[in-house]
Amino acid sequence: MTVNVDGGFSKGGGQGSWGYVIRDDEGEVIQAGAGKIRNALEAWQIELMACMRGVKAAQSLGIHTMLLETDAMMTVKALHGTEFRLSSMGGLLHELK
Repeated sequence: MTVNVDGGFSKGGGQGSWGYVIRDDEGEVIQAGAGKIRNALEAWQIELMACMRGVKAAQSLGIHTMLLETDAMMTVKALHGTEFRLSSMGGLLHELK
């Protein structure tokens, strides 16, 4: 199973949007979701929230082993390491891991 996520951020308005698509091993869409976040702090927060929403949606479908795909290299690096654990997004990272 693959969970593909993305987020967008409007710096001026402090708002963001997120989305995810869950696909099976043949690429068929199982579920998709999207939404908005008000009072966002930064773009990375929105990307992490998109990851959280996608992973939680997959888990609610009984999927516990998945490939998480994101285009945010900082998110990938943070999920594979520990150097961002004390950042402002450390709590979200910890929960996501």
